[in-house]
Amino acid sequence: MRLLALILVSIFAVPGMAAENFNHITCEYQQNDSVWEFTAVNYNRDGLALELGESKAIVGGWTSSRAVNVGFCLAFVGTGESSQIQNHFLVFEGQEIVGVDFKTCQPYGTGINIIKSESTISARGDVVEMHVENWYDQGAPTLLLRHYIPHATENNSVTEIAAAKCAELRP
Repeated sequence: MRLLALILVSIFAVPGMAAENFNHITCEYQQNDSVWEFTAVNYNRDGLALELGESKAIVGGWTSSRAVNVGFCLAFVGTGESSQIQNHFLVFEGQEIVGVDFKTCQPYGTGINIIKSESTISARGDVVEMHVENWYDQGAPTLLLRHYIPHATENNSVTEIAAAKCAELRP
């Protein structure tokens, strides 16, 4: 009877528990003369453990010197599963962009309009591709982000594997 009670408690407790730490390697690329060039990489050294529905911004940026500025933000949202995470990606524009909320990715500023809002569920090992139009003033204007969700065994080595992963993911 105790074993049955323990199994039932375990089954019903799982969705409310924090997922095992998640990490990311987000690679940024710009196209020049029909060749995609690597421009930046972002990652979290420690990883994130998120409760079901809890969110945390992990990558973001915005322009600040244009008549209409462009920005983006990517957040993780906990699913309650140790094998998957939700990615929430926002692209926005505004006359003045001054920042983003570090939980929801909601941008702050003047004249802000959300122009893209995408959510996907990703398993460890998945790659999610995202685009930000009109990001660059020179060359091809699109920013390409390829976002890799490391396996649990890779979580503690993102610093060491990031450059090689971005080279592998380059279009």
